[in-house]
Amino acid sequence: TATPGGGDPQEVLQARHLWKKASRIKLEGRPPLHELDYLDKNNEKAEEVIPGMLLEDLKKAKADLEDQQSQMGKVIETAQRHKDTLEKLLHDVNERSAFTKLPSELKKPNGDPWWPNPVPPAKLTDRQIMVFPTGAGTKDFSVRGATGINFF
Repeated sequence: TATPGGGDPQEVLQARHLWKKASRIKLEGRPPLHELDYLDKNNEKAEEVIPGMLLEDLKKAKADLEDQQSQMGKVIETAQRHKDTLEKLLHDVNERSAFTKLPSELKKPNGDPWWPNPVPPAKLTDRQIMVFPTGAGTKDFSVRGATGINFF
């Protein structure tokens, strides 16, 4: 269904919103993942400073976050395909309706619009002499029953 004030249908707007939201969530997961990369780069320093069980929990959290990032990538791909499909449908409908909503005078007999070709001249009947009934122009247009009012 189209939005009341015009514009794109609600379904297309929602697909765009979901795609943006999924992309934003994936971006929010990148900084913590980048910080946890410190554990891999400086493994010996991390083992000295961080107790063993906490280090294992941090590494497990990093693995979970990496898994969530890959799953979020799949969600974004699906949302992108869905958004593209709806926008293509919207574009196809708009393209077709641009021609179907034309008045019949602006269409060729086969239904195509006349442009860019010019519209052919209208077919008019041969000129005819207009014949007036007898007494034309001498009618009294005064209102019957009205006293004292004469229009002509």
